[in-house]
Amino acid sequence: MNLITVCNNRTKENLDKMQNLTWDDSTIYIPDEKTIFLGDCICEDIYSGEWSYSRDKLLPMINKIKKYDALYYLTSHHHPESKEEFFNYLNDLIRIGDFVGNDYIENEVIERYAQFYNKDPNKDEMFNICSFIHGNMKDRTLNE
Repeated sequence: MNLITVCNNRTKENLDKMQNLTWDDSTIYIPDEKTIFLGDCICEDIYSGEWSYSRDKLLPMINKIKKYDALYYLTSHHHPESKEEFFNYLNDLIRIGDFVGNDYIENEVIERYAQFYNKDPNKDEMFNICSFIHGNMKDRTLNE
């Protein structure tokens, strides 16, 4: 995936390429408007089995996204968000990804999560926990 930067009504290809999480993604950064269109770049892998996140791909992507001087973030499946809102979402993904780590046994991760946070995961947290677990299971299968 190439990151396209639009400046003063001309387009140039930015050499800072992001490693995409989905093969069909596009990202556009408009510095004058301090806006970045992220498409599906932080969406789960939906093309190879269970929907999943790979921490090895997601975390570098998040770090690159955070470097851009943007105030508004637009993704394919969410409403436009402010920098604060979007970074809270990204930080939550990082937190859950770090919590899951390399684990792949769902009930153990959920039980550990409930004990650590003194609450059951909510719907979004549960979805992301499962997405990271599925990514770990894919990685484990590939490495066998």
